[in-house]
Amino acid sequence: MHEDVAAIRAVRAIMILYREFEQAARGSEMNTGQYRTLLFLRSGPKRAGEIAEAAMLKKPTVTSRLNGLREKGWIRDSADPRDGRAARIEITRAGVAEMKSFERLLLRRFAELFPGDELDGMLAMLSRIYMLLGESKEARMLEVEELWLR
Repeated sequence: MHEDVAAIRAVRAIMILYREFEQAARGSEMNTGQYRTLLFLRSGPKRAGEIAEAAMLKKPTVTSRLNGLREKGWIRDSADPRDGRAARIEITRAGVAEMKSFERLLLRRFAELFPGDELDGMLAMLSRIYMLLGESKEARMLEVEELWLR
């Protein structure tokens, strides 16, 4: 089967950008895994099992990550109104603030990679991709949009 060179380059570019973001995060309080967890929680409180399922991680891995986020004060537990025995995890104001700081850090790295006129076009294109993902089966990300951009 013939592979489209442009499509392969696009996939490679995404992976390279992810690596760049991971490298930028090395000196930060937050890492990319913690960011993804908090981003998922921006749409509302979730049970640990829901987080594990969405992240495709095993429960012990998620438990460890959540414990680290609790220690930093970025999440807290609340009672599940449907089942008082269960806890739901929710993001705190401190967690939201740290997410925004982390995003600014990643945006600075992005701007270093695409200086000048290229940056505006790249950001517009990626913003459009984000919105398209929200319209598809990744709709959970779109829920974040209204709250996040306020």
